[in-house]
Amino acid sequence: MALSYFSFYFLGIFFGVYFDRIKDFLNIKLSQLFKSKLGLYTILLWMSWGIVSSIHVTAMYFSRTQVGFTLHSLMNEFIWNVHTVLSAIVLLQISFVIYRACSTKVVNTLMHLGVVSFGVYLIHLLILNLAHKFIPYYGNSFLYHLYILAGFLLSLFVSWILVHIVLKYFKFSWMIFGAAP
Repeated sequence: MALSYFSFYFLGIFFGVYFDRIKDFLNIKLSQLFKSKLGLYTILLWMSWGIVSSIHVTAMYFSRTQVGFTLHSLMNEFIWNVHTVLSAIVLLQISFVIYRACSTKVVNTLMHLGVVSFGVYLIHLLILNLAHKFIPYYGNSFLYHLYILAGFLLSLFVSWILVHIVLKYFKFSWMIFGAAP
């Protein structure tokens, strides 16, 4: 049900409406960390993210490895929600660092991935299922990790290429993958 996702919807709305006010927080530089209030907020954000991430991972680990360990579903939902909201804000800060620090080619490649991301989201499972039908898996743990990596890379890049081609050459592609900028 979408009720679990309302915090994400509202976070997106908040960032869209107040972006001019929070852009400086997202675009903070390393030299400003210990010299400004925004730097303090950034440190608190990253510390909170690290603590909540550790709690979430630990709770999931114990719930799968310790017999009798259960976490109330509302507490589990709360920890997951806080973890993902904080992760989204941290990733937004990282995206500003990437934009500042990386070459134009890297930035443009990532921006293009952002343009096609909805289409990639829609078709990656089809590509992943097809890939897993043709990539053998033999039970060895090292091969299993290669199997997962191959599925990830194939589903990402094949989906990316297909969506790019459809958006570029088909007039009504917006009806499937949304409007291209």
